[in-house]
Formats: sequence, C-alpha cells, structure tokens
Amino acid sequence: MCTKIVINKLYLGNRELGYELFSDGEIIEMTEKQIVSEIKSGKDIRGLVIGESGKLELDAAGFGMRNLMEKRHIGNYKPMIEDGCMVNMFVTVIGSKETENGVVYEGITNRFKRMEIDEALLVTYYNMGIINGGVILKEDGTLEVPKCQKETITEQVQDVEATEEVETSVDAEITTEPETEESIEVENTSEEKTEPVEEEPKKKSTKGSKNRRK
Repeated sequence: MCTKIVINKLYLGNRELGYELFSDGEIIEMTEKQIVSEIKSGKDIRGLVIGESGKLELDAAGFGMRNLMEKRHIGNYKPMIEDGCMVNMFVTVIGSKETENGVVYEGITNRFKRMEIDEALLVTYYNMGIINGGVILKEDGTLEVPKCQKETITEQVQDVEATEEVETSVDAEITTEPETEESIEVENTSEEKTEPVEEEPKKKSTKGSKNRRK
C-alpha cells in the first residue's frame, strides 16, 4: 500500500487550496475532498483524520501530529497553530532504523529536505516545537515511532529482502546462459571451417579440366 504523509497545507492568499503530501520520494498535491475520499476508502494517509464534523483534523493520537505548516505563497510559510510556536521550519519523522550508535530517525522538512536525526537531537527538536509529527510522546517522557510507522519500516525491509532474492536468481540464470551460447558458436564455427576446405579442391580441378580442353 502506498503511504502518503501530510507535510504542508496550501493556500492562495486566504483561500484554502489543499495539501502537499510526501509519498515514496514524490511530492503530491491533493484537495481536502480527495484526502477524505482516500481515508474513507482505506488508503494510508498519515497526519490527518476525519473529525466528527466531517472535516480533516490533525491526527494527534495515531501519528503524533501536533502542528502543520501553512504555505501561503512561494517561500512563505507559517505554522497553522501559532500559540507559542516561534519556528518557521517543521520536521516530520517518517521512519527510524537501528545503527551501531543507536536509533537514527529519518525526517523530512516542510521544504521536503530529507535528514537523519539521532535520538538526543530528536528530543531537543521536539521540545523546541520543530518536530510536528511522526513520533508520539509517552507518559514516561520518551518518544516512540507510531505503530503505523514501524509497520511501514518492516514492509520496506521485506521488500528489500525479496528484491535481493530475485536478483540472486536472475544472476544465476545469467551465468548459465553464456555457456550454452558459446557451445553453439563453437559448433557453427567448426562447420563453417570444414565447408571451404572441401569446396576449394573441386574448383581447382574444374578449372584445370577446362584449360586442357582448350
């Protein structure tokens, strides 16, 4: 299933246009009506939920979404919830991975720049209000990636393993094919070499007989 993560809300002046979403390395623009339709049909849209009024709301419970950047004009951004927010850049966490130095979180800014953040920096960014979604603050004060994000990471690992298996089987087939082609070429070459040897004496004998008759 293709996952779409909400990054920005789009405006033209004061008129609401829709949203910018990140999906598999691409930037997608969708209207509120399109997003509502996809959520109702079971599509994986993260960062927004349908509220009781039927309108879209930030998904704080399922995705940890606590704010969203509004793109009012080219290069003009401002937080949707301005209460105490002094930043002009948000980072949405889109995954995490285990490394030798601990957990590293992958994030994407509201200008669609990819970045990796260690756990200590993630907590700092979260407290500053820079992290607007993709992680959930637990009761003990620690942060964790939502369950939906963990499932996506598992799916990506499985896809990579499946791709490696396919590539291995293809490589095995490729290594066997040249041997067959080489054996065929050798047979054809041997046949071509024997034919001219038989024909040359016949031509010489024919020419010699014609000269004798003359």
